[in-house]
Amino acid sequence: MFSDYLIPAGRVGLSVTGDPAMRRMRLYALRGFSVLEYGPFDGDPRATVDLLSGRSHAGATLALALSPFPESEREDAILRDMENRFTILYDFADFFIVNLDYRIADLAEDILSAMLVVRAREDRYKPIAVRLSKTLSGTTVDGILHYCRFYGIDAVVSANYKELIEKTQGRYDVLADLEETGPEAVAEALRSGALMALLKTPRAGRSVLRRARKLLEEPKK
Repeated sequence: MFSDYLIPAGRVGLSVTGDPAMRRMRLYALRGFSVLEYGPFDGDPRATVDLLSGRSHAGATLALALSPFPESEREDAILRDMENRFTILYDFADFFIVNLDYRIADLAEDILSAMLVVRAREDRYKPIAVRLSKTLSGTTVDGILHYCRFYGIDAVVSANYKELIEKTQGRYDVLADLEETGPEAVAEALRSGALMALLKTPRAGRSVLRRARKLLEEPKK
């Protein structure tokens, strides 16, 4: 299960913005974030490899987000781009988050299938999670969710995490994209059954995490 790759890392992560050179990676880990999500990156993925070389994330689990080039329009170019990025970056992440929005929703199965083939050829298993954008229709979400569960995609990430937990009856790993960053939002996500809470601001550091843990220890009212 995907959870096996997060233990003992913990269940609160940070979707990092504003640090394209990845210089604050160690700092965020030391603040208490157990998972750090970086990306998506534009340009040659080999440049991302160069950035990652020598960077310390102080024991935090590193997730790399993948999206196609903004200028990619043809389907074959998008598929080639996504597969290429995944292949080149495979050895440098603990797991991957594939960002799916309305622009590439119709290609979701082809993109994910290509990644599963690449992963099957590798010596080490790296989990793949799919981020479901709010721009996707309910029917599209249901179709992608069915594919993910049937073909071995490890988890989904969504701001609508409660809806997905209900759809899967808690039998599939769901990561919560939190729009609020307070301890109450973190505690609510984890109490609701989300495997992990992903915050979007680095200002939420040790104090928020400490208060969230305290809330989780209290009896549910």
